[in-house]
Amino acid sequence: MPLTSLGHLADLTVFCRVAELGHFGAAADQLSLPPSSVSRAVQRLEARLGVSLLTRTTRRVALTDDGSFFLQQAREALQQIEDAEHIVGGANARVVGRLRIAVPTTYGQIRILPRIPAFEALYPDLSLEIHVTNRMIDVVEEGFDLVIRLGQQPSSALVSRTLETGTIGTFASPSYLDRAPPLDDLLDLDRHRCIGFLYPGSPRRMDWEFVVDGRHERRVTGNGALVVSDPMGMVALALAGGGLIQTGHYVVDEHLRSGRLVEVLTSFVGARRPIIALYPPNRRSSAKLRAFLAFFGKAEPVRIR
Repeated sequence: MPLTSLGHLADLTVFCRVAELGHFGAAADQLSLPPSSVSRAVQRLEARLGVSLLTRTTRRVALTDDGSFFLQQAREALQQIEDAEHIVGGANARVVGRLRIAVPTTYGQIRILPRIPAFEALYPDLSLEIHVTNRMIDVVEEGFDLVIRLGQQPSSALVSRTLETGTIGTFASPSYLDRAPPLDDLLDLDRHRCIGFLYPGSPRRMDWEFVVDGRHERRVTGNGALVVSDPMGMVALALAGGGLIQTGHYVVDEHLRSGRLVEVLTSFVGARRPIIALYPPNRRSSAKLRAFLAFFGKAEPVRIR
C-alpha cells in the first residue's frame, strides 16, 4: 500500500493514540486536537483500508480483530520511521518523541521517578509516559518501548539489559524484635511472623532467599500476613511491628539509617536480585531508548554485603 501523503502518517499516529487510550476525547486532549479531527483521522484510515478498526460505544472504543493486528503493525512502522531519522541524523540527532515505559512500583518510586527531572532536563523534547505497576505487561502487544522487571527473566525474544544488581536482606522493627522469640538461625523463622508478598497473577507468595555456606537456598514462609501487589505495603506493616520482611536493601535503606528497621540473619545474607530492562529488538536503534538506558544504567551504588 503506497504512502500517498504525510497526512496518512498523522492518521496512523492518531489511530494509535485512540487505541491506546480507548477514547476519542482522551486522545484529542493528549494530541491537542479537536475531537472532530481525531474522529475524521480514524474514519479516513478505515476508509482507506476498507475495514473497521474500532468498535464505538457511548463511553469507550475497542479494537476489532483487524484493529488489533493493524495497531501492532502501525506502531512498528512509526517506530521504524522515527529510528531511521535518528540513525541518519547521527550522533547529533535530537532525542524526541514519546517514550512509553513500565516500572515496578517500589523500584519506580525509589530508583526511577526521583531521577526523572534530571533526565527530562537533558532531553526536554522527549515526552515520557511512565506506568508504575507490578502487573505483568506484554511489551510488544501493549506497545511499550521498555519495561523494567526484578529478578532473572525467562528466555524470550526481548532484548535484556541488567541495570543493576542489588542484595536481599531480612528486616524487622525493634518493637517487633523486642517481643519476638530469638532469631539466630533459619530454623527460628518457624516461630516468627514472616510477612509474605504476592505479585498480581502469581500462584503463590514469593520464597525467601538466603546464602548458606556459599549455597543459595530458597525457603517457603507462610506464618505471617500476606501483602498483595504493592511491596511498600509490606514495608509499612514491618515498620508497624507486624513481623519480618525480606526485600532489597535499596528498598529499606532509609529506614535502616533511621533505626526504624533492623537487619537480622546477617550471617545468611548474599542473595542477589538483578533489575532488568526488557525491550523489543526493533527498538535497538531508538535514540530515546538508548538515552534512557545510558542514564538509568548508571544507578546510584547498591550496597553489596
